[in-house]
Amino acid sequence: MSGSATATIRNLSGVGVEGSFEVTFFEDRDGDGILGAADATLGHATVGGLGAFATVPIEGPLSGSLLFRGSPVRAFADSGGAVSESDESNNVARAGESCQVRPSGPPWSLREEWASGSGNLVSTPAVGDLDGDGVADVVFVAARAISTLTDGQLQAVNGRGGSQRFAITDRALDVNPSASPALGDIDGDGRPEIVAVSEQGPQILAFEADGTFKWRSPTLLASVGAAAPFLADLDGDARAEILVGRQVLNGTAR
Repeated sequence: MSGSATATIRNLSGVGVEGSFEVTFFEDRDGDGILGAADATLGHATVGGLGAFATVPIEGPLSGSLLFRGSPVRAFADSGGAVSESDESNNVARAGESCQVRPSGPPWSLREEWASGSGNLVSTPAVGDLDGDGVADVVFVAARAISTLTDGQLQAVNGRGGSQRFAITDRALDVNPSASPALGDIDGDGRPEIVAVSEQGPQILAFEADGTFKWRSPTLLASVGAAAPFLADLDGDARAEILVGRQVLNGTAR
């Protein structure tokens, strides 16, 4: 990266700072919020004193390499320790930090509600209400052979408790364990269908919400590998089309 960065330095004390001090711009590569040996220093600016409760904008040139485009840049006021402060914990700020929204209310923590040991999962499950009871269910592909990521079995469990809704045992209907399934209404009946990538070749398999096999698409024009299908109503007919790779199918596999 190159260019410059600006920062606003504020003195929260009723005592002014008469001497100058340095501000360092850096990328926090180790994620600890402070400037350390593992971080990338990108530039410096100098503040020539700061009155009591005063605010001053500063600008400094930047040059260096980031881990990725858009990586946050931090500013470290008094990085050289020239100013004696009663609180040294508020000298580092991150670009975009003021844009954060912190919800009000008490803190919360995660807890496990249920677990379902239904095989080896290597792709992201899909979540949706399969039976219209108002509770989202979980659809996923379990690989029977985790060592080779083959023989993917489409399964679904109830969102309330994790009990099994169905598991497709027909080996001719195995799906790619590395490609996530998708849920959506592809035929306009008001209920979601399930689509997944076949393991036997570049094809899409569709299933009803209860796991009943619906159709197998013709061989696609190009291999999709582990590309997950995506559903969207492209033509506004209230029926989702199936997007996979660079190809689009409608709800009848055409």
